[in-house]
Amino acid sequence: MIRLTAVLLVCAAFTAGAEEYPHGQLSRDVVPQRYALALDIDPRRTTFSGTADIDVVIGQPTQRIWLHGRGLRVSAATLSAGDATLPLTYTEVDTVNGVARLDSATRIAAGPATLHLAYEADFGRGMSGIGRLLAGDEAYVFTQMEPIDARAAFPGFDDPQFKTPFEVTVVAPEGDFVVSNARLVSRGPAGKGLVRHRFAPTLPLPTYLVAFAVGPLAVAEGQPIAAHELERPPIPQRGIATRGQGSKLTYVLEHTPAIVTALEDYFGIAYPYPKLDQIASPDMPGAMENAGAVIYGDSLLLLGADAPPAQLRGFYEVAAHELAHQWFGDLVTPRWWDDIWLNEAFASWMGAKIAHQLRPDLSPATTITDDALLAMVTDSQQAGRPIRQPISDNSQITTAFDDITYKKGGGVLSMIESYIGPEKFRDGVRLHLGRHLHGSATADDFFAAMAEAAKDPAIIDAFRSFVEQPGLPLVTVERHANALSLAQSRYAPTGSTIAQGQLWKIPLCVNFYGERATAKRCTLMRGRHATMGLPQGIGAIDAVMPNAGGAGYYRFALDEASAAALLARGTSLPDSEALVLADSIKGGFASGNVILDTLLDAMASLASHPSRQVSTSLGLEAHDIANRMLDDAQRQVLERRIGAAYGPQLAKLGVVLDAAGNAGDSAETRLLRRALLFLVGVAGRDADVRAQLAAAAAKSLQDPAWLDSGLRDRVWTVGVQEKVPGVVDALVKALTGDDSLAREQAAFALGLADDADVAERLRSEVILDTRVPASQAMTILAFQLAQPVTRAAAWQWMQQSAGPLGERLPQFARQFLLQLPAQAFCDRQSAADVKAFAERKVKEYGQGELVAARAVESIELCAASKAQHTAEFVALTAD
Repeated sequence: MIRLTAVLLVCAAFTAGAEEYPHGQLSRDVVPQRYALALDIDPRRTTFSGTADIDVVIGQPTQRIWLHGRGLRVSAATLSAGDATLPLTYTEVDTVNGVARLDSATRIAAGPATLHLAYEADFGRGMSGIGRLLAGDEAYVFTQMEPIDARAAFPGFDDPQFKTPFEVTVVAPEGDFVVSNARLVSRGPAGKGLVRHRFAPTLPLPTYLVAFAVGPLAVAEGQPIAAHELERPPIPQRGIATRGQGSKLTYVLEHTPAIVTALEDYFGIAYPYPKLDQIASPDMPGAMENAGAVIYGDSLLLLGADAPPAQLRGFYEVAAHELAHQWFGDLVTPRWWDDIWLNEAFASWMGAKIAHQLRPDLSPATTITDDALLAMVTDSQQAGRPIRQPISDNSQITTAFDDITYKKGGGVLSMIESYIGPEKFRDGVRLHLGRHLHGSATADDFFAAMAEAAKDPAIIDAFRSFVEQPGLPLVTVERHANALSLAQSRYAPTGSTIAQGQLWKIPLCVNFYGERATAKRCTLMRGRHATMGLPQGIGAIDAVMPNAGGAGYYRFALDEASAAALLARGTSLPDSEALVLADSIKGGFASGNVILDTLLDAMASLASHPSRQVSTSLGLEAHDIANRMLDDAQRQVLERRIGAAYGPQLAKLGVVLDAAGNAGDSAETRLLRRALLFLVGVAGRDADVRAQLAAAAAKSLQDPAWLDSGLRDRVWTVGVQEKVPGVVDALVKALTGDDSLAREQAAFALGLADDADVAERLRSEVILDTRVPASQAMTILAFQLAQPVTRAAAWQWMQQSAGPLGERLPQFARQFLLQLPAQAFCDRQSAADVKAFAERKVKEYGQGELVAARAVESIELCAASKAQHTAEFVALTAD
């Protein structure tokens, strides 16, 4: 074989527009078949280096190959085919989105070939590409490739349509542990003080699922996940964390097998990968489903013996979500980013379902409904997008990772499951996965499988009407002697410029509550108007619930008499139905059809509902109204109303703050107490409760183990606000400590500081301190913007510090800074100010138009709602 010397003289950067290049999905003119990545990684340095050998098939003769790379300093590039090796020139054409090209001086023949590239690059910021971080005084590397940061880790075809095996080799300093997607097959010397780690080839993966971690990691070996009747062998499992944290992984290793087994039972397919590592990173905001090497924010995995129910719930729901992805997303991958919604929506839906199945005391059945209701707030805006958003440019990809994808998508799946039945829905899922094992698929493939399993082609049109157009349906219901009259429109809050005329094919189910029985009726509402006959044989109908089981993705409005009858039954309604009843009141207030007194009366009425989510729903809404819309005097009145509504429940439970006192209570009791302490002590500012919380904050400084770990954020918040000596200093120190839960709780409490000097100290000394994880820093800033007393100073500082704030975040996440003011301001002048700021940042970032538009519209809608209800707010202080 003749081998020519590679010549690469330049890694050039061209401005967008200098030439035509693929802005979005790559063509299939060149298709990758296999990657061999060899990386030199020392977390103590600021750069890394590597080589990428990519086997490809070239469809037709060419002199140019388009691929991806961002910030890579390529020193050599060649193409080998047969006995010939051609030198190539590597050029980054779009330095923001990482589009690159390889050029050859001679024509490249069609057929199989191997690309070889050698390069160096800087470590990414935080969880971005190959990200470097410090935990204490020690350096680590963790990866985060989704959505398009693999191109900052290695050159390649960073497009989910391409799934190939990856062979990863990492050279790291002796003493560092290295983990990747596949099993380690060899470990040996690679020079003085260096060790080469070679991993087995993976099963076919897209680039965004490649993962590894390097550093002085603690490794906890768990018992293998037992063999399953689906004829798979036991699965090796490990928990991995930063040094000294291994003992906190015991709970995860003991309880992961039940999650995996429950998922296998649902999918009817064995866990698809040879091993399962779950990795805790101090700087991960959430979790990532990398095949066989799932990376989590460390508070989700590091569960000490005193882990509170809220933290355990986080583990179950997030682990079930990420492990569901091992099938739905990893085994079968979206072909392009316009279908990432199905990947994330399904995992959100499945994660909540499995968590509730295994731990109903921690994860209630209302989780999916609660998430869908949150999405409805976003979906009510004019500045929106459909779930299935056409994506033609790399800059649009990050906008697909929002509440519309995760929460609305999950709500739509729940609605379809409720309509066709759980068994048919499960069969459709199994059919879809079985057709595309280790491949990629589209939402159309999923719709077809679901319709086939349900034996109902109309399901496809119902799906499409919800995923291919933006907006939230409003079903208006009027009860007559023998039937309900139904009318659909698009829900629009006060001040909205949304045009009417949209129609959905709504799988609508209604529960009729009669004297003797309850009857459920369903219909596929295709037109603007429909009727539904009243059921017979259940006795006199006391109440009508237009969203049976709370599973429908729509809001409803009832005639006055029917609304009163349903609210009268409110505390006895099933949890999810009571939750959508509360949401209908919120929606009515936002659209100007429900007055403040009605909302507050409903808050007091539903406060005694047995479901924590239901009972607290309208109290949290009232707290938001107080913070955003009211002046100081009005706010104090509303705070007292909130405290009065929830005080009796808290008194019944007792203000029990010590760990020993809480130990004997159920998880639901402890979670309810935690919620009520916020509503009564923080939102309601009840003096007696605050005195007890402040005293507990002082005691916790002397005896940290005395305080229940699940109540620390509530106690510490009041300790900060009441200026308990030493609390602020202790919490600032906790932000850089190794207790992951305490970091999050400290950020919560510090963010709610209402003293101007304390707030200014946090801005000047803490938020930009790189030792403080970015997620905790952003929590503090977001809460300062949300607090009336700190809002103006925080906003001024945010504008002045936008540059260094952006540097704290991965490139794809910087745009989300623009949404922080959305839940802060409620006047048109602020909307104009935020718009001007956002326009500058969108231009700088090259992305974020939708995030910015939503933020501005949110403020404008709040201002319109405030104007609508001004007389009601004034009446609060009339007496």
